Amino acid sequence: MAWLKAVSSLVSYSPSLNISLITTTLTVAISLMLYWWHKYPAIVLKNMTRFGLYLVGMKQKFVDVKGLKLRYIEKGTKRKGVPSLFMLHGFSTDNNMYLPLVLFAIETGLTEQPFHILGTSLGGAISAVYSAMYPEDVAKATLVCPAMMTPKETDFQREVKKGNCLLLGNSLDDVATIVDKCLYNKTILHKNKQILLAIAQQRAPHKDFYERLFNVITEMIEERQEMFEEMLRSVQAPTQLIWGKHDQVDVLEECGHIVSFDRPWYMAKIVREFMAYRDGLTE
Repeated sequence: MAWLKAVSSLVSYSPSLNISLITTTLTVAISLMLYWWHKYPAIVLKNMTRFGLYLVGMKQKFVDVKGLKLRYIEKGTKRKGVPSLFMLHGFSTDNNMYLPLVLFAIETGLTEQPFHILGTSLGGAISAVYSAMYPEDVAKATLVCPAMMTPKETDFQREVKKGNCLLLGNSLDDVATIVDKCLYNKTILHKNKQILLAIAQQRAPHKDFYERLFNVITEMIEERQEMFEEMLRSVQAPTQLIWGKHDQVDVLEECGHIVSFDRPWYMAKIVREFMAYRDGLTE
């Protein structure tokens, strides 16, 4: 290690060399990042997301369920008498969709049942069904733009009935359309081709699975629609409903289908208020 000490001494006594080394290192690092971003955007986005999870204190874990390896992320500490918040993602996405929400101090650490279940889109429908089937497990439920019938049928619902699903697309143009339809706020996602390409590349390997899942869900809904509607009426847990106005249901302003991206700060606020109110912590 003598050579390292020599270099360190040289840098210490040569400020100009020190600045030169820092500049060169930064230039090389930025050049490599730009190269990887243009060559392998999906890999870069995946690692950026992992870094984001690390920054907010989320831990990635896995559990085996009947031979299936399931991934989940967890944050928080166990607090006696406070239900854990268990969040389910929507169709053709993953649990990283809640990263913006976690930034606003929503904790998700799992403790003993009963827990507070929160789901978006398909995750919202699953949360409602689970709450009805296992009332002893659920202290509260928050349904965010749940994938269920609404008083006014939407264009998306009409297309699903025809066997078409916008969320099955995985080309660059498909992803651009999904982002445009699901988000109200026109963020960097709408404008950056590399980000859209990265998302498309991440979705591509799961295309067959999404299609099979979509077919199973639509067949199940057609056969058991009345049963589902009756089941939802039996939900006993206090339930919070969040919907974006621009998701065609007039509830939350300036918001599309993915509320955790469009208005994460406000969603975190009203979820916290709901949690606190039902826990008897507010008037």
